[in-house]
Amino acid sequence: MLVYRVSAAGLVEKAATFERAGVPTLARLKDGRLIAAHQNFPEHDDAAFDKVAVRFSSDEGASWTDAETIRLEGLPEGMRFPFDPTLVPLPDGRVRMYFTSVKGRTFDDGPPAIYSALSKDGIAYVFETGARFAVEGRIVIDCAAVLHLGKFHLFAPDNGAAFAKLSLAGTV
Repeated sequence: MLVYRVSAAGLVEKAATFERAGVPTLARLKDGRLIAAHQNFPEHDDAAFDKVAVRFSSDEGASWTDAETIRLEGLPEGMRFPFDPTLVPLPDGRVRMYFTSVKGRTFDDGPPAIYSALSKDGIAYVFETGARFAVEGRIVIDCAAVLHLGKFHLFAPDNGAAFAKLSLAGTV
């Protein structure tokens, strides 16, 4: 994953490279720091593999902390750990993370939907009950969200119909 800075004059500068990372989101926290969240794929840490991790920068992205896997309290039993994060800083200093998840371990258990969790520090989150956005029978992943003029705006593409389970006779 590559991080670039663009100056007000339009000058583009590569600020950082996060190895073995993908699906990034970046936000500015109330204290001025930058927070980046992403899917993490560390080579030698199976417990953190394909989990959402965060990094922080206090110098406008010139340097970043090491990736740290988020902690999530209250995720319902059997629900997949979050993926494809989107961060939205809140006026009170907290940050809301929107993310994709499924009830179960595969898309066959139920189509993915968008959920959310709140954090005071960007690392420890508390799950907010219920889906933020779901369409019955449709796959909803990869959202983007913003808080603008006091209203949340969430965007998610239509990713098609959910997978149908096949019966033993081979009919859908």
